[in-house]
Formats: sequence, structure tokens, C-alpha cells
Amino acid sequence: MAEQQPLPDMPALPFPLVEASGSLDGHASYYGGKFHGRRTASGERYNKLALTAASNRFPLNARLAVRREDTNRCIVVRNTDRMHPRHRSRIIDLSVAAASTLEMLRAGVVRVQVAMLPDHVAANDESACLAAFVVAAESCADCGRSQEFEEIETPLFSDP
Repeated sequence: MAEQQPLPDMPALPFPLVEASGSLDGHASYYGGKFHGRRTASGERYNKLALTAASNRFPLNARLAVRREDTNRCIVVRNTDRMHPRHRSRIIDLSVAAASTLEMLRAGVVRVQVAMLPDHVAANDESACLAAFVVAAESCADCGRSQEFEEIETPLFSDP
């Protein structure tokens, strides 16, 4: 069996962070059972049954609202990992449990909107999730749309 090579360091961030009140539109995928039990960037082990995600565009341990655009299904996840550089065109990879809740297991990749939940929002239910996008839309009323990044070559967030 071939020895696994370490992932290259992610480049420093030339872009500003996604604002806490802003959101990103793009593609989401999910990572499956073969990663179950492996250590994540946050130091904990990946649990495919937990509501977690991997994203290079949000801080580690941030609570994120993820809304599937075509069905309006919404879920709150915690960002515990970083994505491999080959997946930079996607904004988030979801755990199997989160992907199942969004009913995207069959499709594999779907269009989503992702927003960071404010610290004062304690709930993790669908109403709290959907409320995150109302706040994001109101804060971006001047721009007419949420921040959209389709094909970004570098992450919007890098760890210090």
C-alpha cells in the first residue's frame, strides 16, 4: 500500500474574511465513510454521523447555516475541517449526516448558500438556519446579492 503524502500548506489569504453577516453561494459536496475516524484540522476525529463540515472559507469551529437552493432545506453545521486544494471550486464539504438532511446524497454536488451564524443564536434548528439568510440578505441590501464566489483559486480563510 502506498504511503500517504502530507497535504501542501494552504497559501496565505489575499482576500478579506466572509463577513459574519454575509453569505456565500456555490457548490457543496459531502465526504463519506472512508474518512470516518480520521483526524480533522480542528484536531477532533471526523464523525460521519455528526452535523459537521469542511470549508476553507470560514473559521474553524464556526457554526454555519447551509441552505440548499433548489429545495430550501436548511441545516446548521460546525466547520471542523479544511478542504483539499483540488476541491477549491466548492465552498463546503458536508458530513454524511448533514448531506442526508439536505437530501443530496444521490446528487453528490448541489448549489447551496452558506452563512455564519451569529454567536447570540443558540438554536440549531431549521428556523435558526433560515433566519441566518434573512440577516445576510438585509445586510447586503446595498449590493443586491450575496457574495458569490464560483471559481476561487485560494481560500477565503486560512489558519494562523
